[in-house]
Amino acid sequence: MSQSSLGNERNSEGFHGTKVEENQNKNRTAVLSGLVLSVALISAFVYGYSKAWGFLPLFWIGLFAVLMVVFLVGRLFNKGGFAQARCPQCNTMLHFTNPERARTVQCEACKSWSAGTEYMSLISPDHVAEEPVFEVELGEGPIGWPTLEDGSRRCSTCTKVATSMVQIQGVDAVGDLVGMVSPISIDRVKTMKVPSCGEHKDGLLLDATGSELTLCFRSYSYYQEFLRLNPPDAG
Repeated sequence: MSQSSLGNERNSEGFHGTKVEENQNKNRTAVLSGLVLSVALISAFVYGYSKAWGFLPLFWIGLFAVLMVVFLVGRLFNKGGFAQARCPQCNTMLHFTNPERARTVQCEACKSWSAGTEYMSLISPDHVAEEPVFEVELGEGPIGWPTLEDGSRRCSTCTKVATSMVQIQGVDAVGDLVGMVSPISIDRVKTMKVPSCGEHKDGLLLDATGSELTLCFRSYSYYQEFLRLNPPDAG
């Protein structure tokens, strides 16, 4: 696909942005791979049935074969899959999934953030993403929370006063899996309290995967202020 076909355009509302289009090469590869795997699994199921492999092997082979067929049918009747658009800042290609879903992504080349559905545009300073995507790795020291002009803590999503500190938790999925087979007790759940105005309780997400804790934000302005108060090298 040529660069000009994915260049800057004006969307229906007149805003300057880059058009989102399906990544046909990746989608074609995914469908072909799924088709080959489906044929292989169905063939294995038929062969195993003729050789009386037993219930358990046939069950798992049959299950994966059905899942692959469902995947292929889904690709034929919807517009999901892989998509792409040029970064509005530096023109580097952005890659993501589901071209019909709103998204907020960061360019790996210039580190700028852009958002959109049919078109990608640079985010505004007051941008609030659909889900927590702005990540900050937490250090060991105490956390400084952004405040309003009067010194009161600000809600982590909007500009209102935080009326309470709500508890969020993150689960280490890898640690959870290890804990299922290990006799040693592993602390897999991490919790922390974050400011909220009462209306927004989904503004922050705690990622406890691995040895580090990562706090993810919906509000770009809050994320920027949090970084200023808690620089990455402060821990």
